[in-house]
Formats: sequence, C-alpha cells, structure tokens
Amino acid sequence: MIKNLLFIKLLLINFIVFSQIKNKNKYEKIFNKIDSLYIANAYDNISKYSIDKQHISSKNDSLFIAKIYHKKAKSFYHLNNFYEAINYYNLAFRLAPNSLEGKNLKGIILFDKAYAEYDIEEYVLSYKTVKKAETILTKLPNPDYDYLLDIYIDLGSEASYLGFYDEAEFYLKKGNKIFENHLKNKDTNDSKSASKTVLFLYKFIYIYHLIGDEQQLLAYLNKFESYKKTRLLNETEHLMYAASLNAIGDFYLNFRDKLNDKALEKGIFYINKALQNLDKEKHPKNYLQFLFNKAKYFRYTKEFENALKINSKIQQLTDKNDVRIPFFTAQKGLIFLDSGQKQKALNEFSNMIIQIHSDSTKLNKDFSNFKPSTILNHTGLLVEIADEIFKKYPKDSLLRKQLHQYYKIGLQQFKNCYPYANFNPKLKEYYQKSINGILKTSSKKIGANLLKNVINDIENIENRFAWKAYKQNRILTISKVPDSIFNKETILRNKLIKARKNNHEQEILELKNQLEKHKNQLEESYPNIANYVFQEFDVAVFQKTLNNTTSVLKYKIIEDNLYLFIITKNTINYQSISFKTAQRNLIENYIKLLRNKREDKVLASKISEILIPFSLPKTKSLVIVPDDILLHLPFETLVKNKNYMVFDYTFSYASYLVFANSKNQINTKNNAIVFSPTYVKGNSSASRDNYKALKGAQKEAEEIANIFNYEIFKDNNATKANFLAKATKANLLHLAMHATINNEKPELSYFLFSKNDDNKLYLEELHGMQLKADLAVLSACNTGTSLQNSSGITSLQRAFTLAGVPTTVSSLWEAPDETTKEIMISFYNNFKKGLSKSEALQKAKLSYVKNTKDINLMAPYYWAGFVVFGDDAPIAVSTNTNFVFCIVIVVTLFLVFLLLLKRLQNR
Repeated sequence: MIKNLLFIKLLLINFIVFSQIKNKNKYEKIFNKIDSLYIANAYDNISKYSIDKQHISSKNDSLFIAKIYHKKAKSFYHLNNFYEAINYYNLAFRLAPNSLEGKNLKGIILFDKAYAEYDIEEYVLSYKTVKKAETILTKLPNPDYDYLLDIYIDLGSEASYLGFYDEAEFYLKKGNKIFENHLKNKDTNDSKSASKTVLFLYKFIYIYHLIGDEQQLLAYLNKFESYKKTRLLNETEHLMYAASLNAIGDFYLNFRDKLNDKALEKGIFYINKALQNLDKEKHPKNYLQFLFNKAKYFRYTKEFENALKINSKIQQLTDKNDVRIPFFTAQKGLIFLDSGQKQKALNEFSNMIIQIHSDSTKLNKDFSNFKPSTILNHTGLLVEIADEIFKKYPKDSLLRKQLHQYYKIGLQQFKNCYPYANFNPKLKEYYQKSINGILKTSSKKIGANLLKNVINDIENIENRFAWKAYKQNRILTISKVPDSIFNKETILRNKLIKARKNNHEQEILELKNQLEKHKNQLEESYPNIANYVFQEFDVAVFQKTLNNTTSVLKYKIIEDNLYLFIITKNTINYQSISFKTAQRNLIENYIKLLRNKREDKVLASKISEILIPFSLPKTKSLVIVPDDILLHLPFETLVKNKNYMVFDYTFSYASYLVFANSKNQINTKNNAIVFSPTYVKGNSSASRDNYKALKGAQKEAEEIANIFNYEIFKDNNATKANFLAKATKANLLHLAMHATINNEKPELSYFLFSKNDDNKLYLEELHGMQLKADLAVLSACNTGTSLQNSSGITSLQRAFTLAGVPTTVSSLWEAPDETTKEIMISFYNNFKKGLSKSEALQKAKLSYVKNTKDINLMAPYYWAGFVVFGDDAPIAVSTNTNFVFCIVIVVTLFLVFLLLLKRLQNR
C-alpha cells in the first residue's frame, strides 16, 4: 500500500512539473524531472536514469546536463555508492560551462564530491578538493554564500585535523567574516539546527584547544557564556557548549607540563562540567569522548583503578564500528603500563594494532602483513605508544624487537596517509618519531636492506617540497607560460613583504593562501609542469653516480640522537651517536668561535671525533648532507691527524642526496652575469653586511668578469631591476655585494643592490623566481646561513636552489671583503681549468692559507666561510674546442701528406 502511494505521489509530481515546462529546452525539462525525483528521495530511480548527451548545442545545454549528472552523483551518494558518486561528480564538473552560473555549480560539485571522498577515507584528498571549491567560488562576484560558509567551516575542521592550525584559524576567520557580512540576518533560530554564531564559537574553541592558546580559548568561552545569557540554547547548541567545555578540559590535560600546577585540576573541572551539560542518552558518542578524557585525567593523577573502571565502561558502550576503538584500547594499555602491569599493557597494544589493521586477513604476529588505515592520527597513536613503552623499558632487548615493528608500521601508516610535500609540526613529529624509533630499536648490526629503506624513506618524505620547487622552476624557465602568470606571483609576493613588515598576520595568511591557489592553478593549466614535481629517490641508483674516492656523510638529528649514514660507491654503513646537550654545546661554541675570528684545533679535533668517528683511508672527496646545528658548520675546519681536514679532502654540501652529484656540466660559453653595486662613497667596509663601499667586491667582480667573460653590472647599473631582467636568462650568476639576514622574519632577509628599499631583493621574492643558471656564487655575508621559518629551514642559498639552480657557493658567516676577493678569484681560475667546484674552492682556500703573511688573517674565519652546495661537477671546458679543431686540422694535413708521399713513391 505504501509503495503504491509513493508511486502515485511520484506520478503527480511528474505531471505537475511537465505541465510547467512545455516551452523549455530538452535538457532543462529532463533536469526538472530529475530534480523532482530527488526532492521525493527517489534516489534509486535517478541512479538508473540514462541520458543522451550527443547533441549539446549551447552552454545552456551543458549547464543542465551538468546539473543532471550532479543530481545523479548526489543520488549515488545517498545510496552509499561513493565511488560511482565520485565518477558522476567528475563528469558533472567537466561538463559545467565557464559561465558565472557554471562556475558556481563547479564549486558546489567539488564541495559535494569532497564528502564522498571523505566517506571512502581519502581524508587529505577530500581536504584538497574542498580547497579547490573555495578557489572557484571566491572568484565569483556573487557566489553561493551558504555553500562558501560551509566550505570555510569544513576547511577549518580538516586543517585542524591535519595539524595545519594557522590555516584552520585563517579559514574560520574568513568564514566568520562572510557570516557577519552576508548571512547574519538569516541566522537560524529553529529548534534543531545550531545558529552559525554558536557553531563558530565552538569551532574556534576547538582549534585553540589544539594550538594550546589558553588566552584565546577562555576568551571564546566567555563569548559563549555571554551568548547563552541572551537566549535559550536548543539541543544542538547545548551539545556544542558541552563539547566546548570538554575541549577546554582536554587542553589543560594535554598542556599540563607547560602550564601551572593546577592544570590537572582545571582539566577535570571542565570535563565534569561538560558531562553535567550533556544528555548522554541522546549523544552517546560525545559521552564516550568525555569519559575518555576523564579516564585520562585519572591516569595522569595515578588513580589507576578509577581510570581502568571508566575506560572499561567506555569499551563496553562503544559500537563495534566506532573508529575511535584503537584509541580506547590504547588508553587501557597505557593505564596498565603506567601501573606497572607490563604484559597486560602489551596485550592491549597488540589488540590496538589489530584494530588499526585495515585488511580482513588475520594479522601476523610479526605484523608483516599489516595493512595501514587511512586515518592519519593512527600514525601518532602507534609511534607515541611505542615511545611510552621504550621509556618504561629501555633495556628490554626482546621488547626492542617488538617496538621496532611498531615504529616500522607507524612509518608505513604515515606514508599511506600523507604522501604530500608540505609539512607542519604535527606531521613532522609523527614522521620523526617513526624514523627515530626504527633506528634506536635496531640491532647494532643493522641490515643493508633496512639501511637502504630508511635512507630512501628520509629522502622521499623530506625532500618532496624542495625537489618539486626545484624541478618546476627549472622547467618553467624553458616553458611557454605567459609572463602575466609570473607577474601575478611577483605582485602577491611584494604584497607579502609589505604585510610581513607591518605584522599583519591575517593578511599574510590570506596572501599565502592566494599564492597556493595560484600555484595549483598553474599546475592544472600546464600539466606538463606538474609531471615534473617528484621522482622517487633510490640510494642504490645514487651510489652508481659516485666515484671510488668519494664518501657521502648524511646526518640526521632527532631528539638526543645523531644518525650518520656513510655512503660510498659500494657500501652503506651507519652509526648512531649520542647527541645530548653537551655535544650540541661543543658544536655551538665552536661555530661561535669561528665566527669571532678565533681558532681552537683541540676543540675542532673533539668535534671531529664526534661527527666522523672513523678513518677515511680511500676518500678524497666528502659530500656532507648536514642537519640541524650542523647546517652552520664548515666541516673542512675540523681536525684529523692534527691538521684541518681541508688539507686532505675536498668538501661539498647538499640539503638532500638528490641534489648531490647530478653531474651537470657548465658550458663557459653560456650567458654569465656578475653584479657588484658601488653603494655610498667613503671608507670601505671590512665585511659584506652593511651599506659601506666594498672595494674588494668591486675588484673581485672585475677580475671574475675577465676570467669567464661575464657581463658585469656595477655602479649605477647594478640595480635590482637589472638583476630581475637578466638573471632568468643567465647560466652563471655571481653576486658580490651586501646581504642582510633577518632571524625573526627570514623572508625579509635580502641582497642589497643599493642603499634604497626599492633595491633590496628579499628572500620572499627569490622564492618566486625561476632560474636556469647552473651555478650561483653568492659572494655576500651569511648567504648560506640557515634560518627557521614556519615551513622549516630556509636561507638565501636554499632559495636559489628552489628557484632552479643546482649549485651554489655561499657563506656561513660574514664575508670579509678583501680575503673573499682573493679566494673568489682563485676559485674561478681553478674552476676554469676543469676542476670540480669543491676542488677549485679547496685549492683557493689552500692558496690563501699558504700565501697569507699576516698571522691575524690565518684563522678559519677568513678562508672557511664559503662552501659549495649541490652538484659538484666540473666545468665543460669550452676553451678546448679550438684546440680540438686545431688537432683535427693537423691530423688531416698529416694524413694528406702521407697520401701524397705514397703516390710519389709509387711513381
């Protein structure tokens, strides 16, 4: 009977609709029919509806066909057929025209598609799809603000889940602004839905509890309390109020070590208040989460019986499909661990791994068939649990083997969940805990395969962003991308510089967001560029590029451990070195000593024993891949056999293995330019870090221009404008000038072309350049000094690498003007002879040491500051061309002579 009534209802709807659309076109009529079925929840009927789209005669046709497929996609979604839904969302997106209405539809399609991606557990992909939707809708003069608001709320939630807290805050503030400007008057007051005011209050509290900002957290709670006094909260809003209290309680528990002694007391106060304000019968999932935090409180206060009792209650009430089950199991294990019940704890942790394992096949005891889930926080769970066990039982050798597997599957889980380039502190912590755990729980004789896998994982995870930027910018220099695309990025980066100077945080985030959109659009518009974003690194392939006398020393510092990988053509060895405060302080003090024009060979020898605790009998060339504090250390100043290592070895450096030894040979006939501004008249400067004249730099520029036939820009011609115009076409770059480092705001570090703000080339601008140069010599102060920004490590040298330059020569401290001139001129003379870059620089340094008569100028400060970063290949000596040509002529004439002589003899 019910089915018959539903059928009659559908017939009536169809009759009414078709009677209203007699004069409409074919596809509009079909859409209205489909829309009517959708309103009637007839999703199955829509999913089976086929359409002939062979004769699209107008944009209006394609618009309605796109709308039809959009409804089909949504119908499949309601039928829980998410993969088919995604197919139709993609089809609808492709068919939607580029009219204003079509673009609005495209934005909506993408947002709806993101829900389907989320439901198939493609969480990061879903987040990226929502960002694309936001990009489309924000470009429209009058977008669908309801959709756009939901997009910003969704982006805020997903960014916070992934650990991009600045982004999360930025998106929520944008959404709140749209709400205030366009939708506040339409804010709901019904009895079921939460008002947007309450929703935003809750979302901000949630983000600040993750960030750990107590001031903002309590400020938004006060706003919530004030709003409560103005009106009675409905059920949904009251739930959000309770969830906000729980989040604040969770904040005090999680940040207890950084807060005062009353943090735990405050934590349980808010958790209990949250429970008092929750209807546990109507909201059982929230009830379990609140109880989880209460059990966590009792664990921290060592009230283990209470903690265990509450956690057992949680597990009894949890639905078998609840994705939080591994977390509940892990907490039970931690309670046992903290209370000294080792075996019970390990049993629970084994159950936790079984629950994370996403395959129906039974998990092997050694976890060898473990299949990772797509939930990113499972990575954190695995490695953090392993850390807790290791801290408790560091000397248990049997347990070490088990924990080794925990860390390995933790890394496997991470790679499965986050195969992308950009990191944040949360993601970096997950990754580093995995690598650190794998290495610290390995046996002393670590296997060759494990070593190779670890090196490959480090390279492939860490260098994605750098390699992507380098390859794309290298390709862009020869691409046919219009100048207008590059000009847009230049404008955005100039605005960013101004915003950074004025400390406009929200504007900085807005401009960074626009830059990300710009780059995404560039990749979509020119897919051949996107194809070059990454290549898998394989250390076995890398080894084949090495010669028999080269050793690569790759360092990785995590917590109190320094891991050293020694790579040669035929072998890979590994050493784990204790790197606690004492060792770090030795290196920091040594670097300070070097920068202050002093030397201490005894200290240099001690540091050599720490960093290179073995002999290098067959090695002549060392490639250093430094990390952390080692980025500031010139290894050639270390002492082995009572002498500086520069006397026995050549040194080159690389940020990642993929940038070392790529064998790019430079042709001297290529376009080469050198810049050396004059600055102000008067006394010259001793170093290249202020506004005074640089007589040494000017002489250096002139000599180098003669050696390699550089085009020289000096005096009034050495302007930023000329550099920007010429640099993109040059194959060799040399900058002999002042440079200034900004430790607080690294992006505002700059090269100075004259004492004028308009002639400062900022690091921010360098990140937007595309260079085809094979070598950039940055003959200025601190150009290789590493700085820490929100994205990780940066420097002026690194900016040139990311811009597309495979090799740089840069300075680790202030560049003394006169001695830099001597070393640079000598370097170029050596380089022109066909020596590798590192050997050319080594000989230049040794020549300086040998020929310097003033003992006050013998310290490493004067000769060791400049280092080669990247590809170390020698020059392709084009001067041999004439010589070869002459040899060919001589040989030819000789052969002709022999031929004539033979004929004469025959006569």
